[in-house]
Amino acid sequence: MPASARPAAPSVAYVVPTFAWQRQASTNIKRSVRFGGGLRVYLNRPWFSSGEGELLGVVLLSQFGTIDREAWKPFITQWGADPIWQSGKLGSLPGRFDFDGYAAADENLTLEEPTPRTNGQAGRVGVVGFPVEYDAERQMWFCDVTLNVDGSSYTPFVRMALARYQPHALADAKLSRVVLADFAQLTPDRSLVVSSDPYAPQRLRITLSGVAPRGPRPLLHAEPQPAQPAQHPTEV
Repeated sequence: MPASARPAAPSVAYVVPTFAWQRQASTNIKRSVRFGGGLRVYLNRPWFSSGEGELLGVVLLSQFGTIDREAWKPFITQWGADPIWQSGKLGSLPGRFDFDGYAAADENLTLEEPTPRTNGQAGRVGVVGFPVEYDAERQMWFCDVTLNVDGSSYTPFVRMALARYQPHALADAKLSRVVLADFAQLTPDRSLVVSSDPYAPQRLRITLSGVAPRGPRPLLHAEPQPAQPAQHPTEV
């Protein structure tokens, strides 16, 4: 039978970036790719307050049109560009298709807390849910979330609105109260290729590629150097 009571709110400890690696080393070309865009959310115990199948939900806006962003801040996930870099722009707000690997998703859900009203009705939210695992060494639960950020955006910030999400519940009991995580910064993908010439094995070609900002350019300050006595060139 579907659950009829909302889950308890999650207890979020902290959020850290995660990486995935892909390596090739079987030929004279060595390649290592680091995939970014991931965040790991560590959660305090306990878990499964609503039973089997409970997920960590990333809460999203589930309506179109103009909204009061300030009023919605406590309830939805938001992102923004790093202001110190000149790079590609992000969309207004993240949506379902900006996430990878979620186990379940829903739209037009209600929250227990009062949300900004639209056309006389309480605003509704969407959610993408990710499985939660236990880390025996830290004695904490954790959840990995992966975002598909536009490749032209360099190290954007994300502040996730998180809730326990029980897909096997009545429509008005699927989400707990929302908890805002700390701001976290997404890392870009990076690819490193090292190749050698079979006829000149001591010569290597190294290529590092990935997203980089367009600016600002670093300021170079020349430090005054003390006068040095003239030296005669030495031939080697």
